[in-house]
Amino acid sequence: MVRMRIFVAATVILIGSVVVADWPQFRGINSAGIADDMAVVTKFGPGRNELWSVAVGAGHSSPCIVADSIFLTSFVRDRKELQVVSIDRATGRGRWKYTLAVKELERGHPSFNPASSTPASDGERVVAYFGSYGLICLDMQGNKQWGLPLPLTRSYSGNAISPVISGDKVILYRGNYVDHYLLTVDKRTGKELWRVRQTERFTPNMACTACPIVAAGKLILHSARSVQAFDLETGLRRWILKCSTTATSTPIVAGEEVIVATWNQTGEAALTPKFPTYDEMLSKNDKNEDRVIDRRELPRLFYFHRSAGTEAPQNGYPFPFAHGDRNKNGTISRDEWDAVLDRQSER
Repeated sequence: MVRMRIFVAATVILIGSVVVADWPQFRGINSAGIADDMAVVTKFGPGRNELWSVAVGAGHSSPCIVADSIFLTSFVRDRKELQVVSIDRATGRGRWKYTLAVKELERGHPSFNPASSTPASDGERVVAYFGSYGLICLDMQGNKQWGLPLPLTRSYSGNAISPVISGDKVILYRGNYVDHYLLTVDKRTGKELWRVRQTERFTPNMACTACPIVAAGKLILHSARSVQAFDLETGLRRWILKCSTTATSTPIVAGEEVIVATWNQTGEAALTPKFPTYDEMLSKNDKNEDRVIDRRELPRLFYFHRSAGTEAPQNGYPFPFAHGDRNKNGTISRDEWDAVLDRQSER
């Protein structure tokens, strides 16, 4: 079991034992990570600024807080159950638990678990997403309003994308090997309103955990290898900015600007070992002296690499022979290797 603790600073105003501010989705209102009307708790611990403590099920979701309710997701691995849980905000007492039984739980990185997505609520309903099920909508008493089953997701890291409620829409970004698209459905019925397929190829280094945000009537999406803007009503793409990114971080709005933290393993010089020149490979690895490099002669190279034990189980992305052997004749020529080095210099 995981212990969750809620700490309240003395400066936070309580009305009828209910904290004023809401935190209705991942990172709060519009995923901004800002609570303007709440003081920041800087000193806390067991018995200090502690309102209550309660044990909850396993999960990586963060709390969704609306009015007098806290919503979380959790799972029970041996029973293949996914859960949406409601907790009384003032007392920590459990109110209800909605359980979904699935045939198979999503897999991912060893640190991942199938309850990694944070629910969203508009005060009338709560919407949760599981890569092992799809979207589920419940009323504030835990009664099912609608469900939208989706194919089991597959990715190296595992799904951690959270749904967003904006106006009459539930918005979800699906980034994985099975399907890759941006989806909006009617929050009252679950009926699909529009869907935009993402054409970028999904690769093992793609995390795609960023939540969409709304800015100036547009839906801003940090997606695999790009940042995009869509018309919120129609799904029409307004603009796209191509960039080297794994779509990990959720954008934020600052005034009239949208700020996106992009990252890719090959974007950090310390993690990208320098490739040898073709002459260096020939002098060290051309065992049969035929002046080309075959599969057995290619040294072990990495697009990116960390020290052993830094990241489990993958501490690097090896360079595949096929990336150099463009004409598929079983060898890498000088021209082919020069093309590899050119691509590396552009990263």
